[in-house]
Amino acid sequence: MGPTRARTGRRLSVPRKLSVSPLESWLSLRYSLPPLLESPGLQEEDIGLLEEKVLPPISVPVVEDGEGSATPLSCKNVLEIRRRKMNRHKYKKLLKRTKFLRRRVKDGRARKKQKRFEEDLRKIWTRAGLKKAPEGWNTPKIFMKLHGNKRN
Repeated sequence: MGPTRARTGRRLSVPRKLSVSPLESWLSLRYSLPPLLESPGLQEEDIGLLEEKVLPPISVPVVEDGEGSATPLSCKNVLEIRRRKMNRHKYKKLLKRTKFLRRRVKDGRARKKQKRFEEDLRKIWTRAGLKKAPEGWNTPKIFMKLHGNKRN
């Protein structure tokens, strides 16, 4: 049934992509060939089909308010909105996933700032002629959170 049958010519098989439907062949003939205006068998209905048809102009949809003013209706691109929504969702998800990592980085930066602040205070004491902090002096923890810190 396979290749021998196609070679003999009894049944010619055409791939589906190459086959042309009757409607397609009729349309291709109708629109590729020029109309026969000189033929004597031209009838009234054929002349009506040959006349050029004018389409109405494109109109922009308008929303009318209750006050009588009309505003043109414009549709935003749905894909843009969906992309923005998805990007926002992914960003929120990333923030949630890296919450504690970001907190740890932030705490490390605060510790470094506090250390720099304390070193600056020591420099001020040495310039003032003191060898150490005055009696009863506690360095303020400006850049550190005191609540919840069990390390310090």
